[in-house]
Amino acid sequence: EESCKVLCRMVYSKEEMKLFADKINEDYRVNWIVDNLPAATRVVEPATAESPSRIITIYERGFPLGFRGSADIPGTLENVAYVYNHHRLVLKYHTDPAFEGARIVGFEVEPFSVKHAYSGAWPAPGDGAATTPALQTCTPAAPVSHDLAPQPVVEAGEVVWTYDIKWEYSDVKWASRWDVYLYATDEQIHWFS
Repeated sequence: EESCKVLCRMVYSKEEMKLFADKINEDYRVNWIVDNLPAATRVVEPATAESPSRIITIYERGFPLGFRGSADIPGTLENVAYVYNHHRLVLKYHTDPAFEGARIVGFEVEPFSVKHAYSGAWPAPGDGAATTPALQTCTPAAPVSHDLAPQPVVEAGEVVWTYDIKWEYSDVKWASRWDVYLYATDEQIHWFS
């Protein structure tokens, strides 16, 4: 298990941020594969007057690069693009007396957009001995949540890329690990036998 690990900090020009925004506005998706399984998307179903918000898992190709802000999404501005820069990777595994060890039977990604805050300065590029500054928006005791201010991609500036890794036991057997993709929501997937 890993929590709140910094992958990198990138400083982007206004033109590069515009490229992110264009791709988000065109609904680009990110496709990751682990142990030959494509990522399933974990999303938060918004709260309604009748029910609280809840995490649901949708099996479709990849996950969105980001989202567009709207009046319905707290902390966002309408029509502004926000990038998903924190990813919670959930690796599901199964054990069985018939084999030694464990096998990966599922791979889910829950994307978050977080305007990370930190204390201290970032090390100079190429300074491998230096450590990254402590994040204030993400710690092992206080993981990233959907309540944090999102990362807009409007002006030139930095984006801090982070991730979590969670391992979860699953009752799904290795031979059945592809079954959930038969019920994928993406109607553009064509299954052949």
